Amino acid sequence: MAAPDVNSSFSKSAKAGLLALAMVAMPFAAANDAQAQQPTSYPLSEATRAARDYSANGGVGIVVYNGRGNSISPEEIGQSFVDELKNRKVKARNFIVNANGEGMAISYHIGKVTEGPKPVSAAASTIGDIVKLRQTGDKVLAQNSSIATIGR
Repeated sequence: MAAPDVNSSFSKSAKAGLLALAMVAMPFAAANDAQAQQPTSYPLSEATRAARDYSANGGVGIVVYNGRGNSISPEEIGQSFVDELKNRKVKARNFIVNANGEGMAISYHIGKVTEGPKPVSAAASTIGDIVKLRQTGDKVLAQNSSIATIGR
């Protein structure tokens, strides 16, 4: 069987397409590298305050405690929790803390309520409860604002 003709018009089109894709993607890769070089970790007190403050506006603040020996980055873990909550119609943001010890843990912050820290797998298994807690908080806030309006 003969080898494929790499100089055919299809091969030239494919090469041009891959080159165009690479040229478009390169600025994004460079931007991601620049962002990756910036510090993403907060001191614990700042992370918990920021998570609590974020949650006061109707979201869930997630603190990712990043210890040693993890095979996945804390950014990836935090973003997966944010994405899962967004899929369930709850806005969320994560804040990373460098922690002593091994492994990784998660805490959820909803107003003055903190759930965790707990291992990632345990935090993932309780995400439905976190959604319910946030939704309940939203209902209470909505009722309180209605009551305040009636009293005016």
